[in-house]
Amino acid sequence: MLGDTPVSVYDRTPKFPGSGAGPLSSEDVETFLPLAPSYGVLAKPNPDSINALWTLVEQLPSMTLDEQADAFAPLEGTWGVLEATDGLVDELNLRTYAHAQRFIFGSQEAVSNARTYARRNPRRRREVTPGSPRIHILEDDPRAPGLMRAAHIFEPPR
Repeated sequence: MLGDTPVSVYDRTPKFPGSGAGPLSSEDVETFLPLAPSYGVLAKPNPDSINALWTLVEQLPSMTLDEQADAFAPLEGTWGVLEATDGLVDELNLRTYAHAQRFIFGSQEAVSNARTYARRNPRRRREVTPGSPRIHILEDDPRAPGLMRAAHIFEPPR
């Protein structure tokens, strides 16, 4: 299955309560991108280097491009291939279904199965559905020159 929002990001344990999921939001975050009916990319951060990455992100503004490349090189991860279980396929299809804005593309069977699974597991569907988008207005942080801070955060009405 593929939704009109193709990438799904899910974090069971975000770094800050109520924070959104991002590629490095915690050690448990999972980013999924379906590529074909039988293939997809499931990305997870390396737990051994995530703290170093969080620290590095704060230092990036003061680094040159060469320094950034040298700093990131030892933190790059690895990849592997795995055969997904039926349970993992159901979970990834549910995340794709929950992240879609309006449209789901795929076989009738896959879409029907995901919709049925979502209806039978409403609590799980709510857990994997991304929160409403927020708009952050950023400004220079007077206490930390070169860094930004959120001056205003606007949330859409519910």
